[in-house]
Amino acid sequence: SPRLPSPPPYTEVQIEDSPTSTAVPSSPISKAAPPTTTPAPPTNKTTATITRRIRPGSKSRDISTGPSPLDLHDVDSAFQLQEHLASLLIEKTTTSTPGSSTPHTIPISKDSATALANPPSGVDPQLWCYELTRRLTRDLNHLIVALLQDNCTSKTCPQMRASEWQYLCAVHDPPQSCCAIDYSCHTLDHAATILTSSRYFPSRLSLTAQGGKHLSSIFRRLYRIFAHAWFQHRGVFWEVEGEWGLYLFFKTVSERYNLIPEDNLTIPPEAEG
Repeated sequence: SPRLPSPPPYTEVQIEDSPTSTAVPSSPISKAAPPTTTPAPPTNKTTATITRRIRPGSKSRDISTGPSPLDLHDVDSAFQLQEHLASLLIEKTTTSTPGSSTPHTIPISKDSATALANPPSGVDPQLWCYELTRRLTRDLNHLIVALLQDNCTSKTCPQMRASEWQYLCAVHDPPQSCCAIDYSCHTLDHAATILTSSRYFPSRLSLTAQGGKHLSSIFRRLYRIFAHAWFQHRGVFWEVEGEWGLYLFFKTVSERYNLIPEDNLTIPPEAEG
């Protein structure tokens, strides 16, 4: 006789919001009685993980703002500092209008940037600086997209200039002149490559002296992207700053960890709002 089709798979078990739920779904094949033993109550970390999950039927606006922030020691993950920083950013940049249940984002303020730049209790400052650098390198893509929308091309900006300064792209060997948008993309790609290199940053739990030197070099080069936007695309600079507060956050981190020498700063203080 022909082979009978396989039975359908079990229905996915959805963990209820209540951590004390002990309901066990019955198998569509087996009629055996469910186990009579009661599972041990979940720990605080398990409870926190359950409440931070994206539940079925969640609205996209609620997903975009992310789950409620957790204390650093409650984050059970291999990327503990990265997830903690992300939750802090959500906390500092998300607010709700009185009378409305829909949260919206706000740019980072000076107080929020200062609080984010300071490492959490018990965390090595250089290791926290490394996580901040990774995050800022990622978020600088907002400025790159805005520059592209403002028609920053090889024809309109054939050189990477910031006022009277011209910068050569160090990604090439030897360094050579690139148009502004290519210089910006090359710089971001190079920074991402260095930050994810196991040669310079072999661990997310400790930082070597060589890795610390690379952070200063990365910050100096990323700063030039802001400088080009300030001097050549002033409207774009304020548009991105009014939405994210990106330069204020970047400058606050730079001052906290002394990453950029004073003689390399070309953007005036008024750019910090």
